[in-house]
Amino acid sequence: MRGARGFTLLELLVVLVVIGVLVSMAALSVRGVGAERHLAEEGRRFEALLGLAAQEAVLNTLELGIAVEAAGYRFMVLEEGDWREVNDPPLARRALPDGMEAELRLDGQPARPVEDAPQVVLYSSGEATPFELHLWVPGAGQRYVLRTGVTGRVAEAGLREDAAAAW
Repeated sequence: MRGARGFTLLELLVVLVVIGVLVSMAALSVRGVGAERHLAEEGRRFEALLGLAAQEAVLNTLELGIAVEAAGYRFMVLEEGDWREVNDPPLARRALPDGMEAELRLDGQPARPVEDAPQVVLYSSGEATPFELHLWVPGAGQRYVLRTGVTGRVAEAGLREDAAAAW
């Protein structure tokens, strides 16, 4: 009778490769779910801040603006003919989470950031520049798209497949 025999080096290597493949697949699937959750959270945060800024504009008879850049956004106020960045919470400058990008679209076209002026204006009359905001994480396959009308209210918002993000 032979003694207890152990595993060969080849058997151990095969098991390690299989475990490595399974862990990689699990990590990739979790990354996609995490990206979707972060996109939705950031989209809802922007939507809430947009609503707050629109109310502030009407209640305090201010002209407020939003400047969107690839890595974040900021709110601005028109004072004595010049746009000034709002530094007071909750409308202070916001950076997007690492890896997330933003794009603002006006009339379906990407809007370029302007250094000293917003791309979107929230008027004290309750009107606003209509726009679409796209938030995405490259490679995640989905975008959070938020669309407003001339009243400044959100008309549509939610996660969309990247190919269908333009509606």
